[in-house]
Amino acid sequence: MTILASVYRAFGCLFCWALALFIYPLSAATLSDSDLHIEPQFIAETLTPKAGTKVTVALEMKPHQGWHGYWKNGGDAGQETEIIWHFPYKIKTSAIQYPIPEKMKVAGLMSYVYQHDYRLLIDLDIPAGLPVGTALPISAQLNWLACTDTSCVPETAERHLLLHIGKGEITADNSQLFQAFRRALPETTGRQALFAQQQNQIILKLDYPEAEKLDSTINGVWFFPSQDGVFDYSADQRLLREGNALFLILPFREKASIPSAITGVLRLKDGKGFLVNAQKGNISLPDKNPVILTASSEEGQAKATASPQQNTAQNAPPSVGKGHNGKLLWLALAGAFLGGLILNIMPCVFPILSLKALSLARTHAPEKAHRLEASAYSAGVIMVCLGLGAALLLFRAGGHAVGWAFQLQYPHIVLALMVLTAMIGFNLAGLFELPSFNGGANPKQDSLLGAFTTGALAAFIATPCTGPFMAAAIGVALVLSPIESLMVFAGLGIGMALPFLAIGFVPPIRKLLPRPGAWMATMRHILAIPMFITALWLGWTLGHQIGTDGLIVAFGICLISATGLWWTGKRQHKGKNYSFLPAAIAILFSVVIGSFTPAHPIASETNPKVENAKDAPEIEPFSEQAVEELHRQKKPLFIYFSADWCLTCKVNEKMAIDRDSTRQAFRQKGIVTLHGDWTNGDPEITHFLSKMHRSGIPLYLYYPADGEIQILPQILTTGLLQNLGK
Repeated sequence: MTILASVYRAFGCLFCWALALFIYPLSAATLSDSDLHIEPQFIAETLTPKAGTKVTVALEMKPHQGWHGYWKNGGDAGQETEIIWHFPYKIKTSAIQYPIPEKMKVAGLMSYVYQHDYRLLIDLDIPAGLPVGTALPISAQLNWLACTDTSCVPETAERHLLLHIGKGEITADNSQLFQAFRRALPETTGRQALFAQQQNQIILKLDYPEAEKLDSTINGVWFFPSQDGVFDYSADQRLLREGNALFLILPFREKASIPSAITGVLRLKDGKGFLVNAQKGNISLPDKNPVILTASSEEGQAKATASPQQNTAQNAPPSVGKGHNGKLLWLALAGAFLGGLILNIMPCVFPILSLKALSLARTHAPEKAHRLEASAYSAGVIMVCLGLGAALLLFRAGGHAVGWAFQLQYPHIVLALMVLTAMIGFNLAGLFELPSFNGGANPKQDSLLGAFTTGALAAFIATPCTGPFMAAAIGVALVLSPIESLMVFAGLGIGMALPFLAIGFVPPIRKLLPRPGAWMATMRHILAIPMFITALWLGWTLGHQIGTDGLIVAFGICLISATGLWWTGKRQHKGKNYSFLPAAIAILFSVVIGSFTPAHPIASETNPKVENAKDAPEIEPFSEQAVEELHRQKKPLFIYFSADWCLTCKVNEKMAIDRDSTRQAFRQKGIVTLHGDWTNGDPEITHFLSKMHRSGIPLYLYYPADGEIQILPQILTTGLLQNLGK
């Protein structure tokens, strides 16, 4: 085994250890019932069904105050409930039977929702031949979308139901309960229904006895189509009546494909209606009968309030529903690309620039080698950006309230980064050699794997910070489709890798770099300093998360890892076989010790009030309730969100926020400061960031006593803050 292979194996173990610590807390995190905004439970009509018969099961959904779920067709922006069954026997299930929904219009988007408790009914076909007493343990994974007027959270839960084969008795209470459940369903009738297309409208003709009355109020007649993408959901619907026939005039979407049959639910009055299955036919509208009702699409529209979350429409990206145009995607891609490019000069990325400087200073290699190294480095950057983006999307889809840089809210990940940056610092200082980070000092050891690893580590350490353009781009990415979202995250990686690509592929740019020489050894040692500073900063962050005891363990892990890698380096220089063994043993011990550190931040007082100086205004802890209350009192607000692991946040606090001139200006103008600390993650802050169409920090807001919220730049100055309110 060569020395080079030994070194790669040692570093591979270190990198795998970091990835293991990254994955562990995420995989361990599950959405508890207390985090759900809609609470599900199964109710069986009978717990003792008879073999060879059907039993009806209700999935009862209970939305919390202000939250709602969706019908089978959610409208412009919604999602059908999904049930993934797990049965002990071959039990067949019917389609989900939905109660008649309500309509809700928010920001021009129409949704079909349930704002109160609702029940979805499913018929289960119990196999014949099962003996009495046979247990039927049933479990199901439930996936649904829970929303308020301003934000949505995909939620998931697992629920269980235990049945036993019996005689199928139904108690009187259950009989009445399920009768009420079935009354909420649309009626199944044999009414004939036809439809025809006339210009940009669908004419729907339904049999309806002339003697039966109609509810002409706003909560009355409305047609809820089952097919998605056919009708203009937010347009008004017109109703005509002639004899025993009803005529509904329904606008459809431009360039929509008209199906061979139209299905849906016609609501006649609040909570009552019937299923419609209309076939194509010839229809003539009545000439004399006037329109007796124009059903407004405004039912359930959210009323405008003075809350800051609803006053940000002009400052935030537009809402994204189904079928958005490609312009929004291109804007998000451009923002991510520029954000990734700017990320190279952000304060939190300076340690990574030191690695790039050493790697790019080599100018004597063949042209092909430069291009390959640049490509490998860029691939590492892009793969990590895609990986972090995919993890973010998956956990949000699982109902977790996470945002950009969510990985640093887990102590194991901060610990892994701390050890990695410390080891890179020791490498640059000359304690041992790793070809991934030797900056070209030993060209024979450079490789595509080293360049790829350097790029991956650069992106992993750099991406927690959010720069200009990047915040809005990622906020939009989180409401696009998964493929489009990943395209945006890839754009972020391409922007970050662009300088390295330019130097690798454009010789004139590369010629501007200084030629290699003895100065590189000195520069390597100097560039070790920011890496050690980064490790200390991560240690400080870790101490805030898990306390001093955990921090001592972290420093112990650094000492063990450094000792093992130093020993490996000594064996490398002597050309000994299996030189990687000390590093492998040290890393193994580090993993064992690291596994005993807390996987989640320890409980601590959240956002305590802070006095920055004598007679200075207090910094209040952020809460949406505090924002609403202070705004009702007509007090101007400065709201900022930060975290201990965000260097940009800390720089802004020291250079602009925590300054005597800023405090004096705020005092004179009566500006109240609210601070949201996102170091350990906070569901309320994550929810608020989503409302602001942001997924990461820093975020700075000014909310005047009268007016709309202003989103401030991510790089603050004292002059900017002192001029607030003018």
